[in-house]
Amino acid sequence: MDSTVGPRFNYKSSWNCNGDLRSYVTFGNNTEKLNILWPSEGFQARTNGRTELGLLVQLESCIQLSKADKDVPCTLSIVLEDSSTQITKISVVSEARNIEVYGLHEEYITTVRSENIDEFEGMVVNLMETDVSPVPEIMLKFIGIKEPDTMWLYGIRLIVGSFSKPTVTTSRVNYEAVEERLRMARIPITEKAERCKRFLRQYTEMTNSCAAGRRPPDPATFIHLMDEARSRRSEVERSVSDLDEERSTTNHNPLSSGGKEIQDLKSYIEFSLEKLEGRLTQYIDDKLRQLEERQNKMMESIMQVVLGQAPKTPDSLVDN
Repeated sequence: MDSTVGPRFNYKSSWNCNGDLRSYVTFGNNTEKLNILWPSEGFQARTNGRTELGLLVQLESCIQLSKADKDVPCTLSIVLEDSSTQITKISVVSEARNIEVYGLHEEYITTVRSENIDEFEGMVVNLMETDVSPVPEIMLKFIGIKEPDTMWLYGIRLIVGSFSKPTVTTSRVNYEAVEERLRMARIPITEKAERCKRFLRQYTEMTNSCAAGRRPPDPATFIHLMDEARSRRSEVERSVSDLDEERSTTNHNPLSSGGKEIQDLKSYIEFSLEKLEGRLTQYIDDKLRQLEERQNKMMESIMQVVLGQAPKTPDSLVDN
């Protein structure tokens, strides 16, 4: 990868700029070694032993940012479109004395003090370089600017590398071995325990299949799981009601402490079951939304093929 070709990215600046910032950002690969020579040696950048003039700063790469609102600090966000390509090093030449660096979701990473390289015609040239843990997006906040309303940005160079997505870990429970051990132990299993075991097995198989991307989730499976959860909730409520009725027959005082304890227990169980049902419903909604997104992307790829365009294969459809 040379200094003119790089990954596609989007940017957002809090200050106004007099050009397209995409033309002012250059890229290098993660094997590049960049050493800045100081003014006495000439402002040059040495890459892998070969000196290249203007690797960071070129006449056409200088851009002036101007404040749009007096209360808004000068920030610049850069987001790579391909999340498998991530930023590992940042080099910025600007007028700012200090630069705060933020990563994914604007999480603070570090504050770096810039090195003064040169001054000419009243313009200050400072260099900031820092390594970062691989991130697909960064935000730079420029601090200590010479002029309160304007700042010159001379160049940005990002060192990037390709990183594979982490492997999804699936369940390793061997249900066949569990069944065999139960048969050998000759332990009787109640009907409720059997339903619970069946519920957990279906849930595990469903989540493993979704995580591995082997097949889309079956909505009928979600409905079956919800029915199982509702049936268990009804049984628990009936059991608590029976217990409450039994205690009431032995204690004629409805305000006794025993009756209150049963009512509190019933309320707690109802609250816990409602939370469980809510989490399960949210999980089902998320999975169905992901399924819909995958289907929409697949339809888009099919339409591009039909129209004679080169399809873009979504990352989520690639089976690692």
